[in-house]
Amino acid sequence: MEKTQFAFRAIQMDLARQPETVEFIKKEIDFYKDCGYNFLVLYLEGRIRTEYFHPFPDHLSYTKEEMAEVVAYAAKQGLETIPVVSLLGHAEHFLMGEDETISELKNGACGRFNPRKHVFCPSAKETHDFIERYVTDIAEIFPSRYFHAGFDEAWDIGYCDVCKKRLEKEGQSGIFSKHVNDMHALLTGKLGKKMMMWDDLFDIYPAALKETPRDVILCAWHYTDLEQLPYGHAGGPRRDQFKLYEEMGFKYIFAPASFSMRNIRTLTDYAAKGNAMGGLLTVWECPCALDLPSILYAGRLWSPDHKDLSKKEAISALTPLKSEEELDLAVYYLRKRLPMLPASMSGYLGSELNDVEYSRRLVCEAAFAMFSKYKDCGNDTMEELFISVAAEKIFFDLRSILPRLCDIHTPQDISDDLAKVKALAAEINARRKAIELKDRPDRPSNKNDRVFDYIEEMLAAIPEKGPLGNAVLRVRYPFGGSGLHFYVQYEGEDFWQWHEIKNVSSMGCNFNQDENLMLTPFHAEKNPVAMRIELKNYYVGCPIMYAEIETAAGRFVPAGITNIEGRIEQPEALLNDGRNAAFFGDGEVQAFRKFNDTNACKMVSCMDLMLKKA
Repeated sequence: MEKTQFAFRAIQMDLARQPETVEFIKKEIDFYKDCGYNFLVLYLEGRIRTEYFHPFPDHLSYTKEEMAEVVAYAAKQGLETIPVVSLLGHAEHFLMGEDETISELKNGACGRFNPRKHVFCPSAKETHDFIERYVTDIAEIFPSRYFHAGFDEAWDIGYCDVCKKRLEKEGQSGIFSKHVNDMHALLTGKLGKKMMMWDDLFDIYPAALKETPRDVILCAWHYTDLEQLPYGHAGGPRRDQFKLYEEMGFKYIFAPASFSMRNIRTLTDYAAKGNAMGGLLTVWECPCALDLPSILYAGRLWSPDHKDLSKKEAISALTPLKSEEELDLAVYYLRKRLPMLPASMSGYLGSELNDVEYSRRLVCEAAFAMFSKYKDCGNDTMEELFISVAAEKIFFDLRSILPRLCDIHTPQDISDDLAKVKALAAEINARRKAIELKDRPDRPSNKNDRVFDYIEEMLAAIPEKGPLGNAVLRVRYPFGGSGLHFYVQYEGEDFWQWHEIKNVSSMGCNFNQDENLMLTPFHAEKNPVAMRIELKNYYVGCPIMYAEIETAAGRFVPAGITNIEGRIEQPEALLNDGRNAAFFGDGEVQAFRKFNDTNACKMVSCMDLMLKKA
């Protein structure tokens, strides 16, 4: 195994999405020091207020004096503090006002995916004036040699009138490249900082990498659990990215995610084969006690001053778990992102569990039984782990209960089973609120799955007796779900009836990687004679294996294809309930075309199927 110790060992706090109190931040810094980190990266966006920029209430933003206090405390603990102020995308904080001059989207324009204003207009002089004034103010607070300029996920380039004209000569890549160089001139040329930036947009604009100053430090985030060679962020193929950076003369930092201990290990192993400056553990949104084992694990893994801990040792150091069986289960759950419960009843409507789900449910039941005995032990990490396993148990319980409401032939009463789920949901919601109140008495979490009010509200609205409609749409996918829409045509009619039966992924948990059948109940007016399947405004295409409708009159299955529009591969797969799949829209290889053609995401792909009674 390669050596994994690095001189640069950073931990990120996301204060943009979760503004913590100064005292909370100091407490976290104490822990970071003990883990072996020597850099604190504060993801801020616009959370620091100035005389001329003050969009948030005082308790949800920081004065320059408060932030200087944090920086000084971190320095005392041996951590150099680096600010992240996003200077292209993720500019929501700066674009909250009514003045659209500095926004790329103006006058209600829709961007690549939606009309949300989140990207600065790189062509407007007002943008550069605002950024220079704000960044100059902020840089004074941070004596660090580094300043992180963001630059990730800026989807909307080339949409305002001025930028559209620039597209003709420069293209999106040229506009992006010039803005990178402009910010480099500000941060490095004027303020004397070493500029850092996220590297994901270079997947889309590879030519811009050649035009980027070589003293810009590239921060490469990759969040797949197994990172032997990372995929491109925008659907690109695997490649030895770090070798390319070294050949081009760039310094780089690898950035795994706190939600996956395996991601930390495998991305570290990949980076250790090259000459990375070090690692940056990205903790996004609201940190909780469940992040602590990963934070400790990464810090010790990267630090030459501490004993390298195994995953089990890191968990054991922070929880009462000691037996091999308990620790194995904890490693299993912390190896990747934990699931978030779907907020809609439709997220639980499916057929029998597929093989992957069935295996996961067996593990979940064992973990729930094993971790239940620790739920009142007073250890926050253990409490969070129990809550997460209990939430997953709720998912599987609802997956077995709610599909019974889709039985259009035999009315089902689920009241007794549903009551048990409601009781467990109420218990874990109360437990999570107790942790929130203890950790953040004055500043509640901004992350919606930190408190389960939304699940209790959903459960309260679920009818206890079925059926939910007089018809059900059954759609089989090779994995996960999709953004496909479904329309129905009835006997004696020549128009398509929209029933709001858009199938969404029933797998709110991200462990689903196997074929599954999803159910959508609805009310059919007559016997269906045709079905339209449509994909629009989607970045990457969607596979689908089969679709049919059942009513009281029987099953109505595909009999033939009458129309195809847009891009669909293997459409004939939908004519039989077999193992093949049709593919709507573009595959990942078309990602670059979609990003560089602002109209490409507007392409609609649809298919019309005749139906016959089986």
